[in-house]
Amino acid sequence: MNYAKLEAEILAEIEWRVKELTVLKTLPIKRTLNLKEKNIAIKFAIPNIYSTWEGFVKVAFRIYINELNSLSLKHNEINSKILSHNFDTKYPQLTTGVKNEFKSKCKFVDDFISDLTRPISLETKLPTESNVNWKVLNKILERFNLDLFPENPFKQILNNLLFIRNSVAHGDNSIPINQQLIDDNVTFVINLMDETMYRILDGCKTTKYRK
Repeated sequence: MNYAKLEAEILAEIEWRVKELTVLKTLPIKRTLNLKEKNIAIKFAIPNIYSTWEGFVKVAFRIYINELNSLSLKHNEINSKILSHNFDTKYPQLTTGVKNEFKSKCKFVDDFISDLTRPISLETKLPTESNVNWKVLNKILERFNLDLFPENPFKQILNNLLFIRNSVAHGDNSIPINQQLIDDNVTFVINLMDETMYRILDGCKTTKYRK
């Protein structure tokens, strides 16, 4: 696996997102905005901060998956967690069951065996469940055999960011959003992106993707 390429691509994703987060952080305090514009900038800062974070998770793991696919690993070479994740994603029949038709069962068996007899091509779809909170983030990391985030301090802060984002998105204006809250969450998400990258790079460096 090309460690340098992987690092450069993820860093590039972090870099432009940090610039956008800086804009979100400083926009409400620009003197050129009137009061109404400032209130709008403050109100929608948290949803935008969260979407920046969720987008990063999806892209960072897509980059990692592409690097894994470039290795052309076979089923007996790749970590069983990653292999299981791939089949769980690619074959929902493993959860829902195959249609009770012999023809459908034959096709499933043919496809499944075919996947086992050639290099594994991982799906890029992730189980984000539309909400990348602490639990979902660790679920993704576990599926790729990467180090998990400890509960303290990540769980409460990340879950709170998601809670505020959902509240604003659903029209709930009861949660006070101020500049300090925006600043804190920007700092947190930047740190979270860095920490996620370190876990991916560690997985590459220590070949945690191998059996």
